[in-house]
Amino acid sequence: ITPLRPIPITSPVEGVVDTVNVQPNQIVKADELLVVLNDTTTRNRLEVSLKALDIARADLQRAINKSFTDEASKGEINVLDARVREKAAEVSYLTELLDKYTISAPQGGLAIFADGDEWRGRPVQPGEKIMTIADPSLVQATVYLSPEDAVQLEIGAEVSVILNVDPLNPLKARIVQTSYETVTLPDNSLAYVIKAELDAGSALPRIGHRGTAKVYAEKVSLGYYLMRKPILFVRKTFGI
Repeated sequence: ITPLRPIPITSPVEGVVDTVNVQPNQIVKADELLVVLNDTTTRNRLEVSLKALDIARADLQRAINKSFTDEASKGEINVLDARVREKAAEVSYLTELLDKYTISAPQGGLAIFADGDEWRGRPVQPGEKIMTIADPSLVQATVYLSPEDAVQLEIGAEVSVILNVDPLNPLKARIVQTSYETVTLPDNSLAYVIKAELDAGSALPRIGHRGTAKVYAEKVSLGYYLMRKPILFVRKTFGI
């Protein structure tokens, strides 16, 4: 059971995770603080840039004051003014960058990730996913179909989802999306990905529950149904 329309929480900058302020599967509110990245390097760069900006402004003011009595100083004003604008832009950039080291929830929902302790101290790259925020009331069934079991599937075809936590009450669903290519699963096996929408009135399952799915295709003869896999095995083994 996977979330429908989940929102990935990714790192906006390169850095190291300092703290994770929520627990796995915790309900969070919109704008609640989720992750804090270590900002020591950027903060130090900002302090250096602020001092450099103060020095550039002082040099510019000194040149302006001196230009009333020294014609040569007038030529330095444009150069020093450009340096002030350069340092001011650098301070503005670092100030904006510093705000990105705290990551908040864009909306309320369920915080889905493995373990906060595993993230603490881990370096992250821009765009790297840390967790997912999902509405626990919006779920779907994600089915991984092995290539050996793949048959012609149609959008709207019936799916029966048998969860391990409640095997006596299967959930009914309908296919809304199928992949044209296989994906690699964590165990290095290949599978087609099928998304199925649960029928209205079905009991709302918890995100993360696992089980078995029966995917129904078009009707075929009993002989074809029984002999399809043996024929496939013979053709793969002997190349006929």
